[in-house]
Amino acid sequence: EELTSTLNGYFSAMTPHILEEKGTIDKFIGDAIMAFWNAPLSIPNYVTHAVASAVRMHDALLVFNTSHHTTLAMGVGIHCGEVIVGNVGGKDRVNYTILGDAVNLTSRLEGLTKKYGVHTIVTENVVKATVGDLYQFRLLDVITVKGKSIPSKIYEVRKKADWDNDLITTYENAHEHYRKGMWDEAVELFKKYNDDEPSKLMLERIKLVRNQVDWDGIWRFDEK
Repeated sequence: EELTSTLNGYFSAMTPHILEEKGTIDKFIGDAIMAFWNAPLSIPNYVTHAVASAVRMHDALLVFNTSHHTTLAMGVGIHCGEVIVGNVGGKDRVNYTILGDAVNLTSRLEGLTKKYGVHTIVTENVVKATVGDLYQFRLLDVITVKGKSIPSKIYEVRKKADWDNDLITTYENAHEHYRKGMWDEAVELFKKYNDDEPSKLMLERIKLVRNQVDWDGIWRFDEK
C-alpha cells in the first residue's frame, strides 16, 4: 500500500510535464513511464518538447523528494526515428502504442543513465533536432547497445544555465583522446573533475581498454 501510494504520487508529479509538453503517455511499466511525441497529431518541434519534458521532470522530482521525504532517482532516454504507431493487441483488447527499432534504442538509453550517473541521455538525432538555446548537450560516449552493430553517439542534456562550459570542453577533449587511444592525456583531463560521474566512469574504463590492441574508440554494451 505504501509503495502504491508513493508511485501514484510520483506519477501524478511527472505526468503534467509530459502532457504540457504535448507528449502522449503510452503506459506505466512498473515504476517507469513510456511516452512518445508527434502522434496521434503532428507536433512542430516535437523533439524539443520531449527534451523540455525530461528537464522539467527532473526539476519536479527534486520538489517531490523534498515534500515527500523520499530519495527517488530517475533516468530518461530520448531518441527520435521512424516507428510504427497504432492499435496493437488481441481481438479482445488493444493498446495504442509504438513499435520499432527506435523504441528499443530509447529503452537502452534509459538504462544507461544509471551507468553514466546522469539524468538524461539522448542520441545525436535528438541533438540535431532540438531547436532554441535553452538546452546544452555534452557528448558522453560512442557506443553500441545489445543487438546493434552501428555505433551511436550519446549525449547528456541539461538546461544551458545549469552547465559548466569548462566541464563540457574538458570532458569532450578527454573523450577525443580516449577514442584515439591517447590514454595518459585522457586520464589527465578526466581527473580534472573528480566529482563528475561520467568522468569517473571513463577513468575506470580506461583501465580496462588501455592495453586493447584493436581499440577503435567504441564501447560495446552486451547487456540490456
